[in-house]
This record gives sequence, C-alpha cells and structure tokens, in this order.
Amino acid sequence: MRLFRIYDSKAETYGPILEADNSAVAIRMVQRAVDDESSEWSIHAEDYSLWEVGETDRDTASISPTTPSCLIHLHELRTQNAIKAVG
Repeated sequence: MRLFRIYDSKAETYGPILEADNSAVAIRMVQRAVDDESSEWSIHAEDYSLWEVGETDRDTASISPTTPSCLIHLHELRTQNAIKAVG
C-alpha cells in the first residue's frame, strides 16, 4: 500500500496520510474532493498538491518512507475535468 499526503503551500504543511494501492488510485481519491465545489481542496485548489511519501506493508505494519515526490497540483485536476466536460 502506497502512502500519500496533501501539501498546503499557504500553511506550508502536509495533511494526514492517505493510503492507496498506487498513484492513480490516490489521484482518483483526491479528484472526488476537487470535483466537490464546496470542498477546501476545490475552493483553493491552487494551494494544494498531492505527494507520494512512502509505503506500508499490511502484513508487518512496517512503514518505509521514500523521497517525497509531487504527483500533481490539485488545480491541474480541475483543469483536466474542464477539458473532459468540453471534449
């Protein structure tokens, strides 16, 4: 299981850990919040980005950090949705 966090550039901090099978699933999870126009991640999407930060083994409960890497800026998800709606 992969581990992800949302970075808030205004607060300069990371939010709670999100677990997903892979980066595509993590992006899909975050996409739902960005699609909700009343969510903080949608209202201020330009302030947030999704980062992969590690992985966990469900059998041993071990956590292995990785060098954090930015997967996507949340405002890009809003843009991608707008393109799909028009296309």
